[in-house]
This record gives sequence, structure tokens and C-alpha cells, in this order.
Amino acid sequence: MGERIKNYQPCRRRAKNRRSPDPDPLNHFVKSVHERHVLCDQLEAIADDLPHVIDLRQIRSAIQFLTIKLPVYHSDERECLFPLLQHRALQEQDIAPLLSQMQMFQVDDEGYAFEVIDLLSAMSSESASGISDGNGYLLRGFFQNYRRYLTWQSLIILPLATKILDHEDLAALYHNMQKVRRTATTPLIYLEPTASA
Repeated sequence: MGERIKNYQPCRRRAKNRRSPDPDPLNHFVKSVHERHVLCDQLEAIADDLPHVIDLRQIRSAIQFLTIKLPVYHSDERECLFPLLQHRALQEQDIAPLLSQMQMFQVDDEGYAFEVIDLLSAMSSESASGISDGNGYLLRGFFQNYRRYLTWQSLIILPLATKILDHEDLAALYHNMQKVRRTATTPLIYLEPTASA
């Protein structure tokens, strides 16, 4: 038996139906908007159940999303998509104020996300007796504001990107996103928008 363990080599199985990442970054942004809507739905369900029911699985899932995925998605937008849109927009399409406003929405949402993370962390460690209806108001404030941001993203930013970015732009965007993710040394949640180009 010891001989078998000494010579053990892990089995390397190929995952069935495993896809390579989609090189069209706009599909990534559409998917990220959908995932963030799911987060908002999840936070709404948590708020609706308060103070009587605490679903620890949903709470931990929301904490993980807010601390890991949300900053990555905002970085993809702020560091990659917004500057490219600004660069490619025609002179008569002054979108700098729009992109600046989107970045300010991100800053507000990220500040709010800190509070939501703290609240959810406390909820996951407290008994139901320490949870009040007031906690639901904080969650509602976040997901209602964030849904507005996602609506702007869906109705204005992504259609604009589809309209003005060509194949070469999309390839550059994809590679820039990969580069930013590999070299990221930023905190989990950002506190200030980058300066607009």
C-alpha cells in the first residue's frame, strides 16, 4: 500500500463540455451584467426574508461575489472598456461625461458594497435575534441603486460599444482585459475612479 501512495500521480481528466473563454469581450460584459442582476435578486431575497429567515448559503455567496467578482467586473469596465470607448468615440460623440458618471456610480456602489459586506458578514455570524428589518433597508438601498447602474450599462454603454468598436478593437479589448487581470495589484474594492482620458 505504501508503494502505491509513494508513486501516486493524480488523474488528469478533461472536463466534459469545457469551453475556452469567449474571445468576444462584449459577451463577457453581457454575462457580467446578468450575473450582477442575479446578485441583486439574491440580495433582494435576503432582504425580503429578514428578520425571520437567514439563508447562510445565499449570504456567503453574496459576500464572495461582492468581494471577488464585483471588483473584477468594475476593473474590466474602468480600466479597459471605458477608455477604449472614449478613444473610439467620434468627435461629435462626447461621451466623456457619460463615462465619468459611470465611474462615479461605481465609486458610490463600491462604498455601499463595503457596508453590505460588513452587514452580511455580521449576519452570517449572528443569531437571528440580532437581525432587524433595518438591515433589509441597507440591502435594498444597494441593490436598487446598483440595478440603475446595470440599466445604464445595458441600455447605453453596451449598445454604444457594439456600435463603435470594430473587430480589432474587440481583440485589443480582450487582450487588455487579460493583461489587467494578470497584473492586478488593486484592492478588492476600489475607492476612486481613474482619471478620464
